[in-house]
Amino acid sequence: MKVKIISVLLIFLLSISITGCSGREVSSNSSNSKSENTKAQNQSNKSVLEAYKAVLQNKAEFVDTDYYKIEMNLNDFLTNEKYREGKYYDPTLKETYKSTLKVTQFTMVNIDGDTIPEVVVKLSEGDLPIYYEIFHYMNDTVYGYLMSIAGTINLKADGTFCYDSHEYEGKMSFTQYTYDYELSKVASSPNKLFEKKDPVWYEFSQENIETELSANP
Repeated sequence: MKVKIISVLLIFLLSISITGCSGREVSSNSSNSKSENTKAQNQSNKSVLEAYKAVLQNKAEFVDTDYYKIEMNLNDFLTNEKYREGKYYDPTLKETYKSTLKVTQFTMVNIDGDTIPEVVVKLSEGDLPIYYEIFHYMNDTVYGYLMSIAGTINLKADGTFCYDSHEYEGKMSFTQYTYDYELSKVASSPNKLFEKKDPVWYEFSQENIETELSANP
């Protein structure tokens, strides 16, 4: 009788041990899977930052989505060289593109809420900021979207835009050649948008580009 009881106890203890090991193995596999996914995401974001950096350093082209849907480098975009070439010239846009823009500042925020951030630069004519150029990475390509600041549009650190004295909040989304945004009125608490943090804007310099876009995401 004692032998049977001991045998039953041994079988019971052995089954508990096997179950515990199996549980630890499943947990370990799950942790490894999460770790690999995190590494893959970090590597993907790092590649995106490198693509943005190459565009800002004038080493790679981006797709200008404004009028002609063509690839150009940042310097051509700012000086309008591509638009002045006969192939792309449109007399009706002469006044629009007669001046040279300059980049004064840049920042990095997640505007459309996916896992890939956008880089936004401020474009000035003289000393007056008049446009945002929003760089969005999609299908292994950097796209540029021109957006008028118009004096009433403020970008926030969470990627939203504030319109009309902070009475409206907007969220943007991107397609290949266009962007869209949804507006919602914040009538119940207009001060809510004033309390939102502004993004950190960096002076547009080679040092800052190298530092901010080479950081681990």
